[in-house]
Amino acid sequence: MFFFFFFNDTATTEIYTLSLHDALPILLGVLWWLWLSQRHREAVAGASVAAESLRKWTLLGLALVVVQTALGGWVSSNFSALACPSFPFCGGAEMNIAAGFTLRQLLEVSSQGRVVIEPAATVAIHVMHRLGALLVVSFLAWLGYRLLKQDGRPRTLGMILLALLGLQALLGMAIVILGSPLGVVVSHNATAALLWLTLLALIHDLSSPQTVPGQCR
Repeated sequence: MFFFFFFNDTATTEIYTLSLHDALPILLGVLWWLWLSQRHREAVAGASVAAESLRKWTLLGLALVVVQTALGGWVSSNFSALACPSFPFCGGAEMNIAAGFTLRQLLEVSSQGRVVIEPAATVAIHVMHRLGALLVVSFLAWLGYRLLKQDGRPRTLGMILLALLGLQALLGMAIVILGSPLGVVVSHNATAALLWLTLLALIHDLSSPQTVPGQCR
């Protein structure tokens, strides 16, 4: 993320968070390349309906992961990782969605070096990230289940996808329970990247003329 600092006479620093993740534009560029390469793809003779269906569902899954990655970056840049210490949804704490999702978010740092942000805004950001996680986990679990009924690489990638999905969910909960330790946060981000790569590999395989998933068992 990028921060611009402006000092005023009250020894308070105003911080404008202008982006979510340094890597997000690169990831979006990969998606753009993928979309362009698929746009004029001719149908492969003999390719199964299952392969085409799975490819479309995987593209949707990747889009959901993109949105969830952006939400995770917004949580980080607005210091909202520990805004909700309880499960599942902050015990009815007050939320201010409008304040939490102002694109040009203004944060202030006190003379003691503490970030000053409206608690209701951080709660809203955190809850939206949890809701996004619930949607992503549900959808990718369903997709992984479908992949397990296939043969060859799609089945293998489905097992990898489900394993990474379970690990990512556990790491997300561990961040809240353990107080956001650096090692767990880094592992959470790394697992998200592995989810990206797994879904991209799956889309590539399902788009290949050599890949024709077997019949569902």
